[in-house]
Amino acid sequence: MAGAALLAGPPRAGAAVIAPVVTGRGDTWDPSATVDATTSVPVFAWTLYRRGVPRALLRVGAQKRLKMNRRGIGWAWSVDSSSSTAAYQQDRGGNSDVKFYDWQTQAWAKPGPSVDTDRWEYEPALSGHWLVFGRLNRRATPDTRRIILENVQTGAVTVLAEFQGSRAVGTLSSPQINGDWVTWVSMKDEYQRASVHRYQISTGKALRIPHPTGLLDYESAIGPDGTVYFLQSPGGCGRRVTFESYTTAGVLNTLADMPAGRDGGEELSAEPQADGSTDLYFDSYRCTSTTSNGNIYMLAVPSGASGAGQVERSTSASRSAAHPKTFPRALRRRLMEIEGTP
Repeated sequence: MAGAALLAGPPRAGAAVIAPVVTGRGDTWDPSATVDATTSVPVFAWTLYRRGVPRALLRVGAQKRLKMNRRGIGWAWSVDSSSSTAAYQQDRGGNSDVKFYDWQTQAWAKPGPSVDTDRWEYEPALSGHWLVFGRLNRRATPDTRRIILENVQTGAVTVLAEFQGSRAVGTLSSPQINGDWVTWVSMKDEYQRASVHRYQISTGKALRIPHPTGLLDYESAIGPDGTVYFLQSPGGCGRRVTFESYTTAGVLNTLADMPAGRDGGEELSAEPQADGSTDLYFDSYRCTSTTSNGNIYMLAVPSGASGAGQVERSTSASRSAAHPKTFPRALRRRLMEIEGTP
């Protein structure tokens, strides 16, 4: 599925390599990848827009791609090797819910009424019997968003974060889960502040990833060892965007640079490799584009790269960026649709 073009940032000593996965004229977003734990076959999920309509797609090995949302419109968000299950978002008739698809049994399933309500559920991520997702209650005044962690076996629910206010003010997004670890992004104050958070299920402890004053952290993913991967910039769109990592030992490291004028779109997902490296799948777009033409790339992070930075444990309150985080108009419409804001 790789395209011909190569996305390459400015040279950085020891930097990871960025390569195309799904590029070209197709409008593609929301990548996630894994290797089936039983068959060792690669699995890849992504969203394809056609004529402005999103479809949640899945490809298992060399099989023909499958459209997971059989009804309405859909966005692909995560694939879990341990359960051979893809979690995706489906909107039908103005109500967005979480859906599952098992690629081994080729069966569709619902997570249950405790997850799928008459409110707006979005951006699900699955790992084993743990599910994390966003929920918007538009009936509240002001709107209330939550990041929710649920044990799909027991039904136990933990609210990890809550935000009140319209999407013009901020949002909660990008929940990801890997084993014992969860991450998500909070944006507030009209997108002048953006932070990445990490939560450990076994201890119940949460942490806001520390960052220098004036910078925004967003689009996070997490590895099975608790290392958080995310994008960082001083604000705006495509301005000095870098890929960062933060380990459980408090080591913060810059991994690579995004080319000037490009930025991360809707999702970043992490897939650890057998040699100790990590593949980061992400969607990207040109800030000057008048259409929402997303493309999918992969950043190969060498083994040990995340531990090569400096220890940064400060957790002081985040400060406003030099410029608020901005999105091109076409992409802003997409994000509002995904997160339930008309």
